[in-house]
Amino acid sequence: LRHLRSSGVPVARFDVIGSELELAEKERLLAAFMEREKLAFPVVLKPDVGQRGQGVAIVDDREEARAFLACQVEDTIAQEYVGGVEYGIFYYRFIDSEQGRVSSITDKRMTYVVGDGSSTLERLILQDSRAVCMADFFLRTFESKLELVVPAGETFPLTKVGTHCRGALFLDGESLITKELEAEVDRFSAGVEGFHFGRYDARVPSPEALRKGEGIRVIELNGLTSEPTNMYDPQHSIWFAWRALTRQWRLIF
Repeated sequence: LRHLRSSGVPVARFDVIGSELELAEKERLLAAFMEREKLAFPVVLKPDVGQRGQGVAIVDDREEARAFLACQVEDTIAQEYVGGVEYGIFYYRFIDSEQGRVSSITDKRMTYVVGDGSSTLERLILQDSRAVCMADFFLRTFESKLELVVPAGETFPLTKVGTHCRGALFLDGESLITKELEAEVDRFSAGVEGFHFGRYDARVPSPEALRKGEGIRVIELNGLTSEPTNMYDPQHSIWFAWRALTRQWRLIF
């Protein structure tokens, strides 16, 4: 993230909190980061080294932040929470080429249930065609709220992190790739020394903004071993996924 930021990539604001510090000092550094950047809760806390959304938390207040920092045994990235829509943008540029390409986009949809005024959260999860596929995970995550009756028409978010293994739905966003988007991603990627291949996790205000290459905020970059996650779209077959991975490794080599 530091390398990307110093190279001009529009990275969401962040700071690093060392694991060796006392809890009070960790809390002080988080508060100082938020004050310096004029941020309010929620903020994102995640391990400096992680994968598949492991350990990522969106904390809504200082008590939640304290609980996270008290249990964290490795360096923590504190990052501003960026609203909008989340996408995975795969980019590559051959060393002898002046222009890079956006090869795929993953449209990440957060999973939620809608209340009917009489059903508990547990029942809503079990009745939802998407949420029931990860019922074990959601029932553990929201164990203390399973008896909650969600008001009619009110949405209850089951995931806030755009990670497949934590419940997000991945769709193929190929239709969102435009010349304007490719030009903007290529513009800020070309200046990053040593970077030629990877998937940005980014948030933008809307699909229309993405098509125009506007308002992109990068929250992570996945490197050489990252997947073209659009292949997890339920409309695609295993044959599509194998072709996508084969194409990916041809590009790498």
